[in-house]
Amino acid sequence: MEKKVINQKEEWSEDDATWKLLGKASKPTVSIRFTDDTIRAIRQLPAPLPWWRTMHFLAPIGFASSCAAICLFLSFNSKTDAPSSAHIGSESSWQEIEATAHQEILIAASQHLDSFSDEELFSLVGF
Repeated sequence: MEKKVINQKEEWSEDDATWKLLGKASKPTVSIRFTDDTIRAIRQLPAPLPWWRTMHFLAPIGFASSCAAICLFLSFNSKTDAPSSAHIGSESSWQEIEATAHQEILIAASQHLDSFSDEELFSLVGF
């Protein structure tokens, strides 16, 4: 297979059909209001969400990891050595943990109201 080597002068000659066709083409015109229309179109685009609002998938992971950390903390701070008869905290400490967990659920729900139905939100609030 032979490869034809084109001389650069032949490649860009002014007698080329492409140059003739380009010479006949009309020049592009830009509207007087081009910049106004462009800026208006840019301003009408929805604003991107901040990075911390787009990471909504991290909320359940953070909640689960904080619950696991609390459980580990309580299990390592128990005063007895026997695992079967270990008493982890008193009734008031469990109530505090439950209240904290309930607050975390409410905070997560308030950030994603569209994900919950009215019945679910009423049950979370406790009405």
